Amino acid sequence: MDVMERLRLLVSDVLELEPDAVDASAGKETLPEWDSLAHLRIVGAVEEEFGVKLTMQEIGEMTSLAAIGKLVERHSA
Repeated sequence: MDVMERLRLLVSDVLELEPDAVDASAGKETLPEWDSLAHLRIVGAVEEEFGVKLTMQEIGEMTSLAAIGKLVERHSA
């Protein structure tokens, strides 16, 4: 399973949505469920799932699934 698929499943689980409702463009602006509390839960889930520690700046950059994917890939490089 690739990074984007893992993220899609992770975010859909945190937001309690069907995986089909979450695509690469999904984010804070497109999903009403993605509020500030959900954002913190997504941060924790991403850090745990991928074994990364995100900075405050990176946490602020997590505005969409695609943006999170880029952060994870950057940490994996």
